[in-house]
Amino acid sequence: MAKRTTRSEDVTPPAHIVHARGERRIPVSTRAVIARINRKLKPNGEMLKVMRGRARSSVGDYCIVNFERNWIANPHVDPEAVGRELGVLEPWEEVMSE
Repeated sequence: MAKRTTRSEDVTPPAHIVHARGERRIPVSTRAVIARINRKLKPNGEMLKVMRGRARSSVGDYCIVNFERNWIANPHVDPEAVGRELGVLEPWEEVMSE
């Protein structure tokens, strides 16, 4: 009977998990990144919001809102960049669009 191997290097991961340089990347949805960011920002009274309608043209697709002061703290925010800055997105994780 042939011996089965379960080592991770024996298994070829799907193409969407392997980075162009051959590094393994774990896909994370944009929604999950937003949830992680919001958990990190909540103690400061802030939240990352997805803009809709006419506000999108002046504020951008995403912005950070301060609910204690009722104002937009950071307009035109990139969720992936903020996630990496706050430490909620690891180097081996990759944001996948939904």
